Amino acid sequence: MTPTTTSAPSPTDTAGVPETEAGNLASGLAALAEGQGWTDRPAFHQGHRAWTHGEVHDLAARAASVLADHGVCPGDRVLLALPDSLAWVTAFLATARLGAVAVLVNPELPAADLEFMAEDAGAALCVTGPGLEER
Repeated sequence: MTPTTTSAPSPTDTAGVPETEAGNLASGLAALAEGQGWTDRPAFHQGHRAWTHGEVHDLAARAASVLADHGVCPGDRVLLALPDSLAWVTAFLATARLGAVAVLVNPELPAADLEFMAEDAGAALCVTGPGLEER
């Protein structure tokens, strides 16, 4: 048996993402999109509309500011009770930008189940959409 050695990955590159951004999923994806020239390419399609990588990451940055204004800090849990949509993607990336943890739940669950999940997860905030505010 011959021992083998492997070289350590470059500290300046993690799948094309600069090291300073690699520790945060959302920031890393935004940096990767920028670095690869994808900011004007479609990233998300919903109905007859397509949003570019640049638009999605801009929305996520704005949403992160709103979450921070509501007191969300790194390590906090944020319950996302949203259907598959641009709002879900935006909320997920916004949560990640802040270093918080997204707790993903089915928005169609009964109110009691959503309440239990929010309490059990210790959610600092719940993000939901129209028609679900009462739950």
